[in-house]
Amino acid sequence: MIVDKLKLPAQDCLMIDDSKKNIEHAKKVGLKVQLYKKGANLKITSFN
Repeated sequence: MIVDKLKLPAQDCLMIDDSKKNIEHAKKVGLKVQLYKKGANLKITSFN
């Protein structure tokens, strides 16, 4: 998993995906998640 390669704790990482299946798996391993909806504007102003 990428968090292992980067040596980051999963809870400090954000995964953005348009697949509910991928989002659910990411949640199970402790990642913060955001489901992307096609056509939506994506703007991240803060990540804490």
